[in-house]
Amino acid sequence: MQPTPATAASSIRSRLLPAYTRAVLHCQVNSLEEDLDWTRQTYEPGTVPEPPPADLTDAFARFTTTAPRVTAAVRALATLSEHEAAVLQRVDTVIAAPAQVGATTAAVPHADQVAWWLTEGGENLIDLARRSVPNSEPPATETSPAPVSLRALPPAPARNAPGPRR
Repeated sequence: MQPTPATAASSIRSRLLPAYTRAVLHCQVNSLEEDLDWTRQTYEPGTVPEPPPADLTDAFARFTTTAPRVTAAVRALATLSEHEAAVLQRVDTVIAAPAQVGATTAAVPHADQVAWWLTEGGENLIDLARRSVPNSEPPATETSPAPVSLRALPPAPARNAPGPRR
């Protein structure tokens, strides 16, 4: 039985896109966690030099680039307590601060921002994101259609098949 365009679209919308969104978010959170682990192993939270070294600034820049997408996803996926909403607001405030320095210059984060990221901010965001994003696909309901198997490409020709005649 061939799927209809409507059943294929429904399957994409109800199963594939949410699974893709979860996978992308998990990758972003894993990336944040890897940077945070690296920086904690390399630098002590209370000993961030002023100005921060380039590798630490780069790691913080990756955090400020990825964190807005993670906070937006957490807000969309979870019902937040006051404390959780405050954590996300604090992340938004800290990551917005370097952007306010000037659009034409690369902002070097203040040591206090980096120390906050190392001591609480990064870990709080990671923990909140992990709790907010389900690890598995949502269970199929009676109203959702059965998964549709779609072939993206026709089958490859057999290797021993003769080539086209000229």
